[in-house]
Amino acid sequence: MAGERQILKELRAEFKLKALANFKTITEVSKIEIPDEKTLFPGTSNDYWHRVNIAEENIDACLYYLSAKGSFPPHYHKSQTEHLIPITVGAKLEIVTNKYDEVIEFPNSIFFKPSEPHAVRNLSNKPIVLLVLWTPKFVDGWTGEFLKNKNKCTNQKAII
Repeated sequence: MAGERQILKELRAEFKLKALANFKTITEVSKIEIPDEKTLFPGTSNDYWHRVNIAEENIDACLYYLSAKGSFPPHYHKSQTEHLIPITVGAKLEIVTNKYDEVIEFPNSIFFKPSEPHAVRNLSNKPIVLLVLWTPKFVDGWTGEFLKNKNKCTNQKAII
């Protein structure tokens, strides 16, 4: 019975992830060029980001300002791990992968393995700040198929 519950949980999570991607292909983010100054994140109207310099030379990092009830669309990084750390007291995030749909709250964090598709939704009624760490570093800027409208996936390639 417990095995069947786990299978059902994974099927629900996978369906939800696909629904968040509007049943389109979940895209890879393969390269990254994080701005040094706080900048509007492409494809959003209210989310901002900027580079955080980390002493470790093989880590890319940013602060991401996620709007109240905002979301980050389903995506994956083929060669990088991603560590997502909410740093706003009271932050509450829904994390959806193809294996689970969980809620994490400040001060907890979440770690994604390379090639693990994931989406993030801010369940808080206020904007929150996330520290995002990727390892190893991205090379030569960031490319990914991202949203023109943050709530709808497209299959158009954008260089950010």
